[in-house]
Amino acid sequence: MSEPAWKTAIREALVEKQTNMKQASLKAGLGETFVRDMLARERTPTLEKFTKICEVLDINPSVMFGVHAMNEGTRTLQVKGHVQAGAWEESAIWPEEAWFDISIPDTMKGITLHAAQSRGTSMNKSFPEGTIFIYDDVWETGEAPTPGNLYIVERIRSDGLYETTVKRLFQDSEGRNLLMPESNDPNHQLPIQINGDDGDEISIKGRVRYFVGVVEKV
Repeated sequence: MSEPAWKTAIREALVEKQTNMKQASLKAGLGETFVRDMLARERTPTLEKFTKICEVLDINPSVMFGVHAMNEGTRTLQVKGHVQAGAWEESAIWPEEAWFDISIPDTMKGITLHAAQSRGTSMNKSFPEGTIFIYDDVWETGEAPTPGNLYIVERIRSDGLYETTVKRLFQDSEGRNLLMPESNDPNHQLPIQINGDDGDEISIKGRVRYFVGVVEKV
């Protein structure tokens, strides 16, 4: 499996700048093993720390989105709510005064995009709490769910409460599609069956297209 584009960009910049991981880490004011650990681990760094490394290596932080430049311009989205496994509530949308803006590369012109912030630990192996997920609308794109992709998923219980979460779609050896957590929390280890559990209604709201490291708005 190929590594994320941002890791490749960091490695290439280290060579181009004729510096090593330790020197880049210290110059950015971070621990001496920060870059080494960042490249070795599966987790995404926070946007704040990633930007410091980018400044040292003279690369654009937009590589975190999987693009190497902002040449497509930017788009501003409002983060209006959260995704949190195990949180059953009437709505995951925040009061309007809690909304905040975020800018992303405008590489998907003409596609409606939404933004939600992660809470909890159900995906903490890959995404720390506070990550912003940018996702499309599957009803608009008409794209069939594909194993391996991340999706924003909504469950509705028989009592009418909602759970909105992010999960990776996985297909097992019997061809069943399962929505998988990526967590080291014992409370978030079981997959969600896409046809529903115990009478829950399951719907995939959108495919995650981008994600942004931790923003302190949890």
